[in-house]
Order: sequence, then structure tokens, then C-alpha cells
Amino acid sequence: MLRTLRASLGSTPVRRLLACFVVGELATWVWFLVLAVYAYDEGGATAVGLAALARMLPAGAVAPAAGHVVDRFRRRDVVVAAVLAQATSVAAAAVVVSVSAPLAAVYVAAAAATVATALYRAGNAALVLEIADGPGQLAAVNVVETTGSNGAFLLGALAGGALMAVASPTVAFAAVALSHLTAALPALGLPRRPVPEHREARGGPAAPGVRRVLAHADITRVLAFLTVTTLVEGAVDVLVVVVALDLLAIGDSGVGWLNAGWGLGGVLGGILCLRLLARGHLARGLALGGVLIGASLLAIAAVPFPATTCALLAVLGAGYALVEIGGRSLLQRLAPDDLVGRAFGLLESGYWLSTAAGAALAPPAVALLGTRTTVAVVGAVVPAVTVLVWRAFSRFERDVAVPEAAYAALRAVPALAPLPPLLTEDLAVRSRILDLVPGEVVVSRGDLGTEMFVVASGALDVTDCPGPVAPLETGDFFGELALVHDVRRTATVTAREPSRVVVLDGSAFLAAAGTHAYARSAIDQVADHRWSNRERPVP
Repeated sequence: MLRTLRASLGSTPVRRLLACFVVGELATWVWFLVLAVYAYDEGGATAVGLAALARMLPAGAVAPAAGHVVDRFRRRDVVVAAVLAQATSVAAAAVVVSVSAPLAAVYVAAAAATVATALYRAGNAALVLEIADGPGQLAAVNVVETTGSNGAFLLGALAGGALMAVASPTVAFAAVALSHLTAALPALGLPRRPVPEHREARGGPAAPGVRRVLAHADITRVLAFLTVTTLVEGAVDVLVVVVALDLLAIGDSGVGWLNAGWGLGGVLGGILCLRLLARGHLARGLALGGVLIGASLLAIAAVPFPATTCALLAVLGAGYALVEIGGRSLLQRLAPDDLVGRAFGLLESGYWLSTAAGAALAPPAVALLGTRTTVAVVGAVVPAVTVLVWRAFSRFERDVAVPEAAYAALRAVPALAPLPPLLTEDLAVRSRILDLVPGEVVVSRGDLGTEMFVVASGALDVTDCPGPVAPLETGDFFGELALVHDVRRTATVTAREPSRVVVLDGSAFLAAAGTHAYARSAIDQVADHRWSNRERPVP
């Protein structure tokens, strides 16, 4: 696990991405707290509830369109713009407060800030796929981000409380805006990769893109499962307060201790999840997280003592860390590259709306059923849903490590870039690496062709064909002609220098490409061009 973390943090772009995320999350949690305190001072508990709705409902409504922006434009630019929009919105709130404008004006700024947060989180989730070198680093980044988010939750509560104790609301809001500006600095150094053709070609209206996301049954299941967990999370946010004050009678400070246990459990859960993800156990991580969430809540209802409740909330936090990291990783792996932003836009929409719904449903449930029964009922929801989806999710379990070199080589092929990473991982697992010395022949003219080849490094010469042919280099593929047109090899390919190629089963390669219209079209176009242009045939 430590080797994986060291390797992940050794990448400068990854460090910049993580720095932006952690600083931004800390600023966001501080903002939520200082906004709630300011609203309470201005209008009591009702104003706090309205502030929460002002944050959540607009973000939930706009998040799918934000995901479309992530898929259509440079993802690095979207992330930077979102962070700057967060800073601008909170700064506007500081100005509004300084001139004693109506509370409604602060709500508008809060809505804008949370919409920017939804855009940032969708953009960050998609940008991770561009930055991470392979599945191992992707898993490590997700673990660090979720662990950092839990740590930011704890520190944000402390920092926000201290800030409001010593500074005016205007100064507190300005400090949050400055923190968001600080988060933008490392993001500015991230590489500005151009929008690939497969995303430009599908950049149309947001609604058709959302329908395409929901047409993927596996993606829809993941989104539904995660939305249910956040519905429960919203209810638990309220129930923690009720349990502390009414059931345990440990006072206002007890609410802080219980939430601290939750946050600490999230950090520990991140460590456990890294181990599971490093072994390819996405489904097990999700299932274990669902069981821990349910078991902890059921135990709290059965044994309501302060010490045990705090410890059980740590278990709950670990369960939510497993669910968040596993679900996020699975969604990143399942979504085609031109839809990953919209998939996470839908996830953000579900998060904000279901959290608000859970928080709204908890008080009447307590009034109707009582605190302990409500906690037990809420605790039974996630395990029940976990049982329903386990069979579908278990198909994504992997008992062998993904060869990182083969995976990176396949992702570097433009025609394969649109494919879901999970499909590319499957191809990499079924591939083999061929290291070549200068002069070594890979295929010969007239041979039967059943395999595909991707150049991972080096250069290869194409001979025994009419006319000169440019060398094949990193990111090129060959061997598709024999498969697409059912002919023997039409040329000989020889290593010009020390080279490495990834060897794939041809039918598996074409079947994988056939799952995405752009990928299959790109391969067919290359094959047809090479077949018809006899001046430049390749095998």
C-alpha cells in the first residue's frame, strides 16, 4: 500500500491535483459551517434550513448540465474555472454581508458557490482519469482524495468555529474565498490537454448525453446505489444530533464528538479501501461498506451508550469511505470517456438532492417512530440495497492485477481512448508484452492473422509492400487489416530499434472496440484506408 501511495504521489500532476482538491475541500467545509452560523444569527433555525436548501437544490438541478461542460471542454480548464467560480461566489457573499444586504442575497451567492462545487467535483473525477497513469494510481488518488475530504471535514469544523469566534462574517467569508484562490494555484500548473476528437464529435446537447449515460445499466445501478447511500447520509446527519441531544443527553459538545468519530472512521476506511482496490476488489469494497453502514446504525439503535455510539460512528465513517471510494472508482471505470463528466454530473445531482431529502425526512420519521426505531429503519436500508445489487457488482471483481504497462499503451491509442477504462483493463489482463530487439520480425507477409498489436515504445518498419511506409511508433496499432477484411498479412513488420508491443487477441480487440461507436468507426476507417490505399498498406 505504501509503495502504491509513494508511486502515486511521485507524479507532479497528481500532487497538484490532490493539493487543489484537499485545499478546496477544506475551504468548502469551512464555508458550509460559517454560512450556517451566519444564517442562524440572522434568522434562527429556519434560516439555517433555507441556507441548506439554497445550497443543495440549485446544485442538484444544474449538476447534469455541469457534467456536459466537463465532457465538452478541456477538463483542466473546467476545474480551474470551477475553483475560481467558488472563490468569486464566496467573495460576493462577503461583499453582500459587508453592506448589510438582505439574507436572500447571501443565499444566491451560496447557490452559485455550490453549483461551482458540483462542477468542480465532476471535473476533478474526470480529470483524474487523464492524470493517473493506470488503475493502481487511479485507486490511490481516489483513496487520498476521500481520506483528505474526511480530514477536511474535521479540520473545517474546527477552523470554521474558530474563525467565527474571532472574526466578523465578512472576514470569515473573505478568508474562505482566499482559500479557494489558493486551491486554484496548483491547478493552474496541470497540463492543458486538448479535447480529443471523440469528445468533440459527441459534444451535443446535455440531455441526450444524460440519456446515453442512463442507457448503461451498470452505470445506472452504481448511480442508484450511491444515491441511496447519500439519502441515508442526509438522514444520519440529522439523527446524529437527535441521538446526541435526546437519546444520549450528552449536549452540544457531544454532537461534535460523534461527528469526530465519523470523520476518523472515514480516514481509517480509506486505508482499508486502498488495500481492497489495489487487489481489484471494487465490489467487495462496496458491499463491505454497505454492511458496515447498516451494522453500525443497527447497533447504535440497540445499544445507545455514548462511548459505543462514538465508536460505531467511526465504523459508519469507514463504511462510507469504502462506498464512496469504491463507487467513484467503479463509475470512473465503467463510463466511456465522452460520458464520464455527465456520469459524475448525475452523481453530484443525486448527492445534493438525496442528501437534502434525507435530512428533510429524518425529523418527521423521528416524530412518528421514535429515535431508536428511526435509526434502525435507516440502518436497514443500505444493507438491503447492497444485497440487491451484489450479483451485478460482483462481475467487476478481479483476482489478477492489471498490467500497468499494457494498460498505459492501450489507453495511448486514440482509437481506444473512448473505451471505458474497465474494458481496457480487461484487454490488458488478456494481453502479453513482446519485447523486441532490432531486426526481430513481428509478423510476416502471407501469415494468418489472429492477433492485434499496439506499439508501446520504439519504432517498427513496414516492408514487403508496394511503396514506402512510415515507421510505426508509440500509439500506433497494426494487425487489424487481416481481421477486418479476413485476409492474410499484407506486409512484414520488423523492429527498427529496441521496441515493445502489446499483443492482443484480435477478436477480443474488435469486440471491445465495437462497444463504442466512435472507437469501432475509427478502427474501421484506418483499416479501410490501409486496404484501399495500396501505396501504404500495413498488415
